[in-house]
Amino acid sequence: RVRIPVLINVCWVISMHISFLAPGRHKVIAVYLPRYCDRLQLLVLEPNQNPLQWRNTGVEIPCDPVTGTEVVNYWYGVDMDGVIYWPCYKSSGLMFFDVREETVHWLPEVPHPYNKFSGLAYFGECKGNLRMVADVSMRRGTFDMLELKTDRSMWFIKYHIDLTGRVSRDENLQILVLALLPGEEEESDSYLVIHFLREVVSINLRDGTIRKLCDLGLRTTESRLLRSEPWHYVHPYRQNPVYPRLTAS
Repeated sequence: RVRIPVLINVCWVISMHISFLAPGRHKVIAVYLPRYCDRLQLLVLEPNQNPLQWRNTGVEIPCDPVTGTEVVNYWYGVDMDGVIYWPCYKSSGLMFFDVREETVHWLPEVPHPYNKFSGLAYFGECKGNLRMVADVSMRRGTFDMLELKTDRSMWFIKYHIDLTGRVSRDENLQILVLALLPGEEEESDSYLVIHFLREVVSINLRDGTIRKLCDLGLRTTESRLLRSEPWHYVHPYRQNPVYPRLTAS
C-alpha cells in the first residue's frame, strides 16, 4: 500500500490510470489541467521509486487531427500491455499513450461508414485485442464489431451480429452493449452481453447462438443512464499480476 503524493498546481484532475508493465513494476498516469494553462498534460508516478513523487512527462495532449479539437474521453481508457487507449467523442480518431516510452499517438482512422459515429456503443479489450462498436452500425438489429490489428495498422470487422430473427421488421431497436466477455479457457468463445427488448442476452460470437440471461425491468432514470454510455457501468473481471484470481458463483 502506497500513499499517492498530493498533486500541486493542478486546476483539475481529469483521470488516473494504473498500468501494469511487469510483475512488481507499474506506473500511475494522471491526465490533468495545470493552473494557468489551457492544455491538458500528463503526469507519471512510479511507486517503486524513491523518493515517491509525480513527474511531468512533458507531453501536451494534441488536438484531434481530423476535427482540430480536444474530444478525447479520458475517463474510460483501456490499458493493454503498457498502452492506454482513449476513445473520442464525435470523431473517428482514437488516441493512445505508450506508458513505457511516454509518448502519445493517434490510431488509424476508423473505416467508412463507421467513421461517422457520434459515440461508441462499446470500447474495450477482449483476449488481448482492442475492439469497438460504433453506434452508427446499430440499425434494426444488425451491427458490426471492429478489431484493431495487433500492429495497430488498421481496423477490420471481427464480427457481424444479426438479431433480426428476434425482432419485427419495422421495429427500431435500442440495443445496449453491456460487456464483452472471454470464455474461461483460452480457446473458448467470446460472449457479447447486450440489453434489448427488455432482456439481457449473451451472444456466442463464434456461432451466433443467443441465450437469454434475465429480464431487466429498468426505471426511466436507469434506462437513460445505460443509454448514455452503457459499458462504463459494467465492470467485467480482468486478471492482473498483482491480485490473485477471483471466482464468483
